[in-house]
Amino acid sequence: MAMRAILLLAIANLTINPIPTMMTWSAVVESGKQPEIGTDFLSFYTASKMALAGHSLDVYNQVLHKAAQKLIFPDLEGHFAFFYPPMFLLLCLPLALLPYYAALTGWLAASALACFVALARWAPMSMGERLLALIAFPAFTMNVFHGQNAFLTTALMAGGIMALERRPLLAGALFGALVFKPQFGLLIPLLLIVTGNWRAILAAGASAVAFILASLAIFGAEVWRAYFVIMPQAHAALNENFIGNEKMQSVFAMLRIVGASVNAAYIAQAIVSAAVCVTLIYVSRRTNSTRSLGALMVTGVMLCTPFMLRYDLMLLAIPLLWLAGEGARTGLLRGEKQIASLAFLLPLVPVAIAQAFYILLAPLVIGALFITQARRMLRS
Repeated sequence: MAMRAILLLAIANLTINPIPTMMTWSAVVESGKQPEIGTDFLSFYTASKMALAGHSLDVYNQVLHKAAQKLIFPDLEGHFAFFYPPMFLLLCLPLALLPYYAALTGWLAASALACFVALARWAPMSMGERLLALIAFPAFTMNVFHGQNAFLTTALMAGGIMALERRPLLAGALFGALVFKPQFGLLIPLLLIVTGNWRAILAAGASAVAFILASLAIFGAEVWRAYFVIMPQAHAALNENFIGNEKMQSVFAMLRIVGASVNAAYIAQAIVSAAVCVTLIYVSRRTNSTRSLGALMVTGVMLCTPFMLRYDLMLLAIPLLWLAGEGARTGLLRGEKQIASLAFLLPLVPVAIAQAFYILLAPLVIGALFITQARRMLRS
């Protein structure tokens, strides 16, 4: 029955969000119009082309970056900004060695494989069930459509947590690599402290520093200066609603969409973050399961960061698989199935709902999932 349900979900997900074929991707590229799939990937690919041509400093010049995108898609409307630190530019560097759609395919295939491998042991499923479960998750196709890096973020987080008990140095190295997306590493130091994993803390620090030094060695200090110059624009994109609060999934955006001021939204975000930290510390005193604490930390960090988009909901795969494993082992508690179902379907909630009703459902559902996880851990 479980396999049949997963298969039906996978078919439904691909029906609702059909993935274009390679021929469609090629036609889109050749037409010179805005790509219909992997739109955000265009900023990664453009950054790669500029860096490989010896113009890495220009990656953080929005005018030049937009002009470079127009060379790839002459009829492009708008601009897909690159606000990532130089460590991510390091990861993007080889992309432009391939044609656009081949690079996009390789990027998605490699990061999806890493995600699949990292999640493989989180729930007692067969290989086929794991693969179908990944495809069935709506956040999977959401990330594919954007050509984003949520597969990579999820792989590093899931792999780090899984390795924490027996291979702390590997876990730290994986956590340190998340420095390219620091808003999702906010609670990792707290997790490592409450679990007393000092070797992992040292490894995480060494990994992050090595990543930064590598970017300095390859691109130079000027690129870092350019990145810091552009940072106010990245903050303005959040504070002044350039991206669209209805597209965000955070507590900050939930408050902003109902008319709260920027300061009030940040205060509310800080209060929620403090509550998450206190809960994580409290629960850590009553359980010795590093994996359970890690799954709780992942849900918690999604409540702590003010900047989170729909494709980032891919991280929910970690607590959902943890809950599936716990349910298979001891049975589900009252309300867990309903909350897990809402979290699973969350990426399908249309942006139009937030626009029409001035309500953002993601923080409420993620908050309910966080409480559900904490309750189960305290009971056991």
